[in-house]
Amino acid sequence: MKRSTPWWMNFQIVAWVVGGLTALGTVTVMVARYIELPQKVEAAQQKNVEQDESINTLTAIQKTWQNIYQQQQQIQQRPANAPVTVKQPPARMQKPDPPAFREWDETDRTFWCCDLGLREDCWKELAWYRC
Repeated sequence: MKRSTPWWMNFQIVAWVVGGLTALGTVTVMVARYIELPQKVEAAQQKNVEQDESINTLTAIQKTWQNIYQQQQQIQQRPANAPVTVKQPPARMQKPDPPAFREWDETDRTFWCCDLGLREDCWKELAWYRC
């Protein structure tokens, strides 16, 4: 009579056991990756926020340098003999015009000023004021 081979020598059983262990290992690895997924997504979002802030900073720097470059180009494109235009400061920064006439009064010991164009007009209009 023929003897049957022991179970560990049967190729079919060994293949099924190895295949099952492989599948079990694959499922274990996939579950471990799925469990770590929220932390990885959060880390990626944080990195995106940092990169967005860096991009915004670089954009602001680029705009600043673009303005500087445009100003230099305007200066270089101006002809050499063209008059330089100077912007007047706002009115609050300008010094007021000096009065047209200023006279010392010895009795009151003060200066009297008048903004009219002629001295006779200042006396006719009585436009003198202390200054």
